[in-house]
Formats: sequence, C-alpha cells, structure tokens
Amino acid sequence: MDGPKPTELRKLVGQHDKLVYEAVQAGNVAELSHDGQLCAQAIQEHVHLRHVHNALEFADLREGQPYEITIRGHTVSPLAHVHTHAAVKGHSWPGSTSTARKRSGPVSGGSAARELDRRRRESASLRMGSEAKRG
Repeated sequence: MDGPKPTELRKLVGQHDKLVYEAVQAGNVAELSHDGQLCAQAIQEHVHLRHVHNALEFADLREGQPYEITIRGHTVSPLAHVHTHAAVKGHSWPGSTSTARKRSGPVSGGSAARELDRRRRESASLRMGSEAKRG
C-alpha cells in the first residue's frame, strides 16, 4: 500500500495520533471528540509498551512512512493494534448502536479479550493444520 494517497493518509493519521497523545499527556482527554476519547483510552492502556510509546512520540515526524515492527516473524503495526482496541471500545461504548453490539449484547473488556484470544487460537490451529497438510 505505497503511493501518494496511502502516504498522505498515514501522515494525517500520524498527526491525529500525535494530537490525541498530547491530549492524554496534558490531561485534556475530555476535550476530545467521542472517537478521540476512545483512541485516547486505548493509548492510555498501551503507552507502557515500548513500541507503542515510540510510535506515538514520533507519529508526526514519520511523514507518512509506516511504523512497523517484527514479532515472532510477523510484521505488525503497534498503532494499528491501538486503533483496533479503540474500534472495539466504540462497539461496546454505552449508548452505542452498532450492529455487532445489538446482535451480541454489551462487550466488556474481559469478554472481548477472551473472544480475541479464542479467535487467535482458532486461527493458529487452522494455520498449523494447513502447514501439516503441506509438509
């Protein structure tokens, strides 16, 4: 996903992330929009992780270049992880009218984490099964 449009979008997202991070640091989260508050809450829960902290500190300086790390052979984006958590919080926020929430009811942090773990185990099991068939 390289090119001028994706780079420009990453640049804008980086600027947004930096502004939200600065609001977290200044204690001004209440002044953010609803989505900004969700992002701020996810940042607060992950900023202790070195790669998340580094990605946020330099978010506005990357000029649209992706910040990715490799964990156990997989390339991942720490901020994509944070934004995923913010999106999940948006589905479980009081008063949310998301389709997913209507179908399954409110999702607490613990049950969301358990569901994510279950899906990861299931996905890993499927991968291992397909690798065994190839081997």
